[in-house]
Amino acid sequence: MPVVSLLQTLDAWDKGLFLFLNGSLENAFFDLLMPFITEKWNFIVPLALVFLYLFLKGGRPLRILLLLSLVLLLLADGSATLLKNLFQRARPCQVLDQVRILVGCSSSFALPSNHATNIFAIASFFAYADRRLLVPLFVLAFLVGYSRIYVGVHYPLDVLGGAVLGIALGLFISALGRRIILRWDTGGEVYPFRRYPILRWGSKAPDREK
Repeated sequence: MPVVSLLQTLDAWDKGLFLFLNGSLENAFFDLLMPFITEKWNFIVPLALVFLYLFLKGGRPLRILLLLSLVLLLLADGSATLLKNLFQRARPCQVLDQVRILVGCSSSFALPSNHATNIFAIASFFAYADRRLLVPLFVLAFLVGYSRIYVGVHYPLDVLGGAVLGIALGLFISALGRRIILRWDTGGEVYPFRRYPILRWGSKAPDREK
């Protein structure tokens, strides 16, 4: 199958799945929940407070972890924006007549979704640091990704592309952070990025890797 034909087929499947997820699964509960989940400003203030609390209460490894999460967020958001301008794919709310739009339709491009890139980057980053966070963080990431489709502003492939990009960046910064922390004298504090919970600041650190 020629590449152009394959891309056209993939685009048709993507639009068909979008219409199913955006319209066929419509219900009153999701009509209230998904616009709330998809609005990032509903989470910025409480997350900023949690970040500040952990930064002040945590030890040096945890502070490094939190600072790296900010670097990751900037990298993820910037990378997604760069790729959007490269691919220049229109949003469904900009080109489809039968789309259900529950929030404002941005004038920016669609692929990849910044929301999906950012949330999957952060989810993979902290799940790598503490395995107990894997399920709740990825459930949240899935909900955010699905909300972008349900409210009518992204195709499924936009979200999938953002998820793949975010996970790749999250794991990359995790590996980088692990090297930084393991090279740092932690003074008997717990090392993140291993099998040890990042929130147990008073635990004794394992022997440093050779």
